[in-house]
Amino acid sequence: MNRHTRWMVVLSGWLLVHPPVAREKAGAYSVHTEAPITEWKGAISFDTAAECEHERDRRVTAFWAATEKTTHPTLSPEQATETLWRCVPSGR
Repeated sequence: MNRHTRWMVVLSGWLLVHPPVAREKAGAYSVHTEAPITEWKGAISFDTAAECEHERDRRVTAFWAATEKTTHPTLSPEQATETLWRCVPSGR
């Protein structure tokens, strides 16, 4: 498969992304859900929307299962965005 063809495959698929997370001056983290989708992170590619949504659902279920095991979960900023992941067409 040549380089151009590979790019076309990516453009025709779906991406699972999460909003950007930034550390503020006070040391707290903020999740920027208002950021344009083009600035969202963690892109994982899928051939179909159904595959993407399945992975998103799996991640959300795993997140809630993990947080139920402790009364005070310690989460990284990236882990805290697990329920905010979205599936978007990769051509956006």
